[in-house]
Amino acid sequence: MRVLKRASIKIWRKKGISILLLVIMLALFVTSLSCKMIQDSVDKSAESAKTDVRATVEIGYNEQEMMSSGTSEVALTTELVEKLKNNKYVKEVHEEIESTVNGDYKPVGGSNQSPMNGQIMGSGTENVNMDSLCGTVVSLANIEDSNFATGDNKLVKGVYPFDSNVKNAVIVSDEFVKQNDLKIGDKIQVLGISAKNKTDLEIVGVFKTYVKQSEMDDFFPAVAERNKYYTMPKTAIEVQISGNEKENAELKSIKTTLKNSGDIQAFIASVKNDKSINSKYLRFSSDLEKYKTLTSSIQKIADVARVLSIIVIILATGILGLLMILSLKNRKYEIGVLLSLGERKAAVILQMVLEMVLVAIVAFGIAFSVSGACASGLSKAMINQSNVESSTEKKMQQGILFADDVSKEKVDPIEEISIKPIGKDILIETGILNGFVVVISTLLPTIWILRKNPKKIMLREE
Repeated sequence: MRVLKRASIKIWRKKGISILLLVIMLALFVTSLSCKMIQDSVDKSAESAKTDVRATVEIGYNEQEMMSSGTSEVALTTELVEKLKNNKYVKEVHEEIESTVNGDYKPVGGSNQSPMNGQIMGSGTENVNMDSLCGTVVSLANIEDSNFATGDNKLVKGVYPFDSNVKNAVIVSDEFVKQNDLKIGDKIQVLGISAKNKTDLEIVGVFKTYVKQSEMDDFFPAVAERNKYYTMPKTAIEVQISGNEKENAELKSIKTTLKNSGDIQAFIASVKNDKSINSKYLRFSSDLEKYKTLTSSIQKIADVARVLSIIVIILATGILGLLMILSLKNRKYEIGVLLSLGERKAAVILQMVLEMVLVAIVAFGIAFSVSGACASGLSKAMINQSNVESSTEKKMQQGILFADDVSKEKVDPIEEISIKPIGKDILIETGILNGFVVVISTLLPTIWILRKNPKKIMLREE
């Protein structure tokens, strides 16, 4: 109790040095707590993101590899779909097809303004004018990952093709219906570019699109969203090659749904290792890649926080130790008197440690109350810097554009890390670590002084 009283009095009398120690410790504790909170929040965010990984893999063309090899090989076929259905990791397989078609219908925006009017294009039967292209047949097995899921398209009348019992059911845009004076229940005839026979499609629904008209749509109206006919994959394949069975249906992509999201890597490896599948020109896309990109980005923030924490601890230890040496140098006479009066060295050491610990307790209390806000501010600064560096790197890579890069799913830059409240584990871990720093920076200089006898200490002999 006597030692504690002396320590308290000394802190009060030496306000200048006490405030300086408080500021240094506060900086140490706030930085340590903030960095630890950022690391913990990143770990929890990464774990949460992993649970959101969907068990789907989309297989498309590796355009970069095809360009470098100079090939136009059709790798995505119905035969590949059948093989994938037998894969032990696969639950469902859906073909994705987009095929421009000819017909006696006027596409929306398909006036004589089209720069391609009058040009000739080959088909399964004869050459046709670009004027006869009336739209694009698109497969729609479900609304997942489609414009209907994102809200870009909205079904306003009727039902989706997969909810209809009508053969070759199709849904078209409200603008296309108005342009060609059609309604639900009407049949339209279209001819696929590689087909010999026309296919009858029956309108079972009408959708409204909010997709903005692009320059490509003006140049080639048949591919505009307003001129797309959504139907089941089987019907889309029939439209593409009807009457031309020798022609192999070419798919845009194949979407596989796996039994377990944890099997994504194993599934991709099984396809690549299957010698009956030419996977050289295939590209595999999944949420796993997006997850890796995202977690890689936020993990960089956690790594920076970890390094910053280590640097601050080292600097704080050095500064606190230096301040303790300077303080003890001015208190040698006081220490010598205490030892001469019979005070034990252990009691003197305890007093010095208590002085630092009492200041540390106050500093830790303040740090606890402000570390949440500091962690949020620090994480935002790190994110901004990370995004600036990423943006600079992308600009440096401009001019070297590969088709495969364009096809990859875009990952938006990180805007914020959700900082979690300080947990008990963080408080204990940070408290023990910072307490160790405070004690070590006090003990070493004090023991160095107390190794001498009281007379030498009082005489300030070096």
